[in-house]
Amino acid sequence: MKSWVFGEFMCKMYHFINSMSTTASVLILVVISFERYFAIIHPMTCKQILTPGRLRYQTQTNCINEPLLIYQTEHLYGCS
Repeated sequence: MKSWVFGEFMCKMYHFINSMSTTASVLILVVISFERYFAIIHPMTCKQILTPGRLRYQTQTNCINEPLLIYQTEHLYGCS
């Protein structure tokens, strides 16, 4: 009997969602830490450093890296 009874698709989705939620949590904490650092160390230039354009750029970069997580979860856990 196989150890995963919900099928290959659910196996891949489980590992993908697990990886994505962990990564998102860590990245949110990193962004909050950087924002707090700049607000405390550079209070006068904080608004110039943290612009919506830079946030957009970082979001797009993370979206480009998502397929790497999909590839990693499929081959790392061997859901087949």
